[in-house]
Amino acid sequence: MVRTTFLVTDLPLAPTKPITFGVMDFCKDCKTCAEMCPSKALSMEREPYWEVKGAWNNPGHRAWFEDSVKCRNYWNACGTNCGICFSVCPYAVDDEASLHKIVKGTIASTTAFNSVLVAADRAAFPAQPEQPLKNPEDWWKNENLAEMGIDTRRGGRDI
Repeated sequence: MVRTTFLVTDLPLAPTKPITFGVMDFCKDCKTCAEMCPSKALSMEREPYWEVKGAWNNPGHRAWFEDSVKCRNYWNACGTNCGICFSVCPYAVDDEASLHKIVKGTIASTTAFNSVLVAADRAAFPAQPEQPLKNPEDWWKNENLAEMGIDTRRGGRDI
């Protein structure tokens, strides 16, 4: 769930330890983004790893590094940005579905229910990513087009 962003400041900031809020352990059990990735640019490994996929990755930490070459080649092939990984992630979804609030609150304190929460999310909100291909005529007529042409709204989100 990262797009490269930089923030430059001269504000004096005290270094702090990273906060563990459970998302890494949740990702180990979920992997929905990797399963739905049409270019297979995301890892299906259970554990994050040290080896980067290429010079575009930020080395020096354990992560599930993406293969940006596969990802960008898919973008070129389909003619638009993709974003399917973002739209199918049960943790990152921004809606009012109580299940997602429960997931975020629960994984912060325990990993015992991760596989159950993943199964519940898949049952309640099955990931059905649309292909990010756009018909230009239809696209320009739609005033409420979702970002990247993919409807990321799930659950009880008000429009």
